[in-house]
Amino acid sequence: MNRHQNTTTPRRRRYAHIINQLTWMTHAHNLRRVSEDFCIDLYLRPPNIGSFKLMDYHLMERIVKDAYRWGLGLRARVLSLCGVGRGGNQANQ
Repeated sequence: MNRHQNTTTPRRRRYAHIINQLTWMTHAHNLRRVSEDFCIDLYLRPPNIGSFKLMDYHLMERIVKDAYRWGLGLRARVLSLCGVGRGGNQANQ
């Protein structure tokens, strides 16, 4: 076992944890600031999004694709509950 591997691994984990926490704090602060400046009528947060970490940047395309697919499914469900068809017209008309 390399002597440096044993000492740097906990540091890397600690650094990644700190970066993740700082990123979340920045996001929370920005969301709060935007909600004070603007009216947010809808805030979507896909399920399991919290399971990804900042260092999972190589999963970005998958995260975006999964979130987009989830958002489209949610939109379709909301529109069907409101009685709106695919073309944006009321189903009752």
